[in-house]
Amino acid sequence: MVQNHYIYFLYLAQNMEEGVVIEDERGKVLQINPSFCKYFSLSPDTPEEISYPQLVEKIKPFLSNPRQFANLRDTLISKRKEVKGQEVILNDGRILLQDYIPVFEDNVFKGNIWIYHHLTHRQKAQKHSKEVNSTLPPTGKAGAIRLEEIIDIRTLQSLIDDFHKLTGIGMAIIDLKGNILAKTGFQKICWDFHRAHPKSRKHCIESDRELARYIEPGQYKLYKCKNNMWDVATPVYAGDSHVANLFSGQFFFEDEEINLDTFKKQAQKYGFNQKEYLQALKEVPRWSREKLEAVIRFFNNLGDIISQLSHSNIRLARLLSEREKVLTERKKVEENLRKNEKRLSQAHSFANAGSWEYDLNTDSLYWSKECEALFGLDEGEFKGTSKDFLRMVYPADRSYVKRMNQPVIRQSEDKPLEYEFRIIRKDGNIRWVRESAGVIRDKNGKPVRKVGLIMDITRHKRMETERKELEAQLRQVQKMEAVGRLAGGVAHDFNNMLGVIMGNVEMALNKIESKEPLFQNLKEIQKAAQQSARLTGQLLAFARKQTVKPQALDLNKTLSEMLAMLGRIIGENIDLKWLPASEVTPVKIDPGQVHQILANLCVNARDAIKGKGQLTIRTENIFIDTFYSSPQSHIKPGKYVLLSISDNGCGMKRETLHKIFDPFFTTKEAEKGTGLGLPTVYGIIRQNNGFIDVDSTPGKGTTFKIYLPRHQGEVESKKQYQPTVEKGGSETILIVEDDPQILSVAKMILEDHGYKVLSAEKPREALSLCDSYDRDIHLLITDLIMPQMNGKELQQAIQKMKPRIKVLYMSGYTSNVITHNNILDTEAQFIQKPFTIKDFCNKVRSILDKK
Repeated sequence: MVQNHYIYFLYLAQNMEEGVVIEDERGKVLQINPSFCKYFSLSPDTPEEISYPQLVEKIKPFLSNPRQFANLRDTLISKRKEVKGQEVILNDGRILLQDYIPVFEDNVFKGNIWIYHHLTHRQKAQKHSKEVNSTLPPTGKAGAIRLEEIIDIRTLQSLIDDFHKLTGIGMAIIDLKGNILAKTGFQKICWDFHRAHPKSRKHCIESDRELARYIEPGQYKLYKCKNNMWDVATPVYAGDSHVANLFSGQFFFEDEEINLDTFKKQAQKYGFNQKEYLQALKEVPRWSREKLEAVIRFFNNLGDIISQLSHSNIRLARLLSEREKVLTERKKVEENLRKNEKRLSQAHSFANAGSWEYDLNTDSLYWSKECEALFGLDEGEFKGTSKDFLRMVYPADRSYVKRMNQPVIRQSEDKPLEYEFRIIRKDGNIRWVRESAGVIRDKNGKPVRKVGLIMDITRHKRMETERKELEAQLRQVQKMEAVGRLAGGVAHDFNNMLGVIMGNVEMALNKIESKEPLFQNLKEIQKAAQQSARLTGQLLAFARKQTVKPQALDLNKTLSEMLAMLGRIIGENIDLKWLPASEVTPVKIDPGQVHQILANLCVNARDAIKGKGQLTIRTENIFIDTFYSSPQSHIKPGKYVLLSISDNGCGMKRETLHKIFDPFFTTKEAEKGTGLGLPTVYGIIRQNNGFIDVDSTPGKGTTFKIYLPRHQGEVESKKQYQPTVEKGGSETILIVEDDPQILSVAKMILEDHGYKVLSAEKPREALSLCDSYDRDIHLLITDLIMPQMNGKELQQAIQKMKPRIKVLYMSGYTSNVITHNNILDTEAQFIQKPFTIKDFCNKVRSILDKK
């Protein structure tokens, strides 16, 4: 199964424009995102309890070559190496790029991620250029080129969509191999029934191929398909060559009698829902013979327009590839271009692009009206020189634009040049554009003109930036999760060992006089163990696995009580300013964690200030809306209490800011910093579902902004302090701990304080002991995480035998198995390992005395 650190990716996948499928190591589908369903016309509620091969069966009708698709998948899975950009061709002519990413954890294969996205504009342009160069024959015959290579199919799709909206007549463009290049308005009976069923779809494909056959110019073909509806087709020519057909279909004539029995038999034959099928049949339009003639006339005219555009584009490509014929053919090309100016203008408008032409001899620059609109100018407002153009280029990009233009003029082989830069529109808005340019030379090879196309790509650049930032955030989350797991595990095991050391040292200290030589050695061991315990506490805070007891706090009141302590930390040379909001909503957090956050940040501020300085602490209620919480921000929308800590110290460089939350990273001198202060702050804030932002400027200071979710409950009263005297008793206590050394130390401590102690290393041993012990057991002390069952499960099982028994949990850290979000219930009694004898005994006594 894909592990927890991919959960963030699963969330991203739901919002990606790319199609995403995630499967586990057995081939079971874990995730299908909405974009994938859209690509393959699947229902958004497609069940995920299917295997990937079953999913392939569902999308087979849309694949141009299903067998090739399945073989490619098997090859990629067998190699288990990341592969990007594999082409997947669909039946409707679309091309998807397939990325394959195998997922490993600790070198163990966990599953696969498949990502599908459309061929980008740049990739299509490169592919188109390569195909045209390879297929254009020396004689320049149009028949050697496919229609989709010389006409923008997306523009044609837009035109026929508009035609359908105006007339209600469906139509399509089909190449000579029977492939549908563009379509609109297919009848429900065709798309939802005939083309959806494998057997009836064969009839549709036969019809497509029949409609793709040769038709004389100006003629049409009327054809009744095997599914018993009429289709009509007219040809599209490029020059003298037949390149495609326009067709409309799925209609009946008004004077035609429909045999319902025929369609009922078809419904039965293919397993259609007869009621729904006959209802779809009623929706099939009826045409008069006059309407058919009108449609054919329109198709002939549209075919003629496409033919003119196709022919012009082929001739233009031929002229660019044969420089010696440019001047002789120029007038004819320009004449055709003038005839098609309106159509090209419409295409530019659809693409948010404009064309331009620059005369190198006169320094005159012509812009199309679409080009002027792109720069925010009115038609005819552009003055027409290269200097006027450069004034609208973003200042930082001007030298780059000049440099990119010069080589095009000098180079002997005029290859098209593409480059991207920023412009400043008339309204002051900054936009990103992509410019494509080429040079036209005279018969002597001298460059005389430049022509080009400029397109607005601001949205694309923004999406590209957002994607990179999201990827960076994902990598950071994965890194922090990995280090967190390591830190948490190490700290937990180390705490167990420290518990044994501290318990034995404290018992030894209680049994010898302070004057004895070994007493001071034992005190040093105790001091080192306590320092180590604090260090592991920081590791657990970073890993978000420290045991906490959150409570509703008034942050203003809590911080006010800490000011004296903070003043001692930062020293007299730093002025501490406390600027609380008049009223803040309570937050739910462990008070000790608030102390850790403030102490760490104030120590860092103190170290960043040389000499005298200022530290400011503020609070306020704040609302983060969806606009502020953009994809670039990691802060989710919602209501927060904002705690900000600002200093006017030395500040940090950008490269330092990117590392400050990495464990063990420090800019302080050796022996002066562990590199765990800020990771501890980060771990605490994330453990409490909050967020942290940092602003810093070298030489001007740093501001940490901490966003803690607001809590609607009442502020809780303070707990009473524990007594300072160790107390004992005579009750019976059952202690369960799978570490024999800790079990031994805990048992000795309790027996030294008068208690009767029963002990067990395993939960089942403890259950057996309870079952055979016929007297009362007053208290169960159990580790949280053990083999066989966890501490909470053990307590529930024992309570059935000993209903009045009380419980004290202990652990080096908590676990998701018995807690929610790594936080114990506020009513649970818990003691953190390692603990002192005094804390342990007083905790036991307070639980036993509680009624």
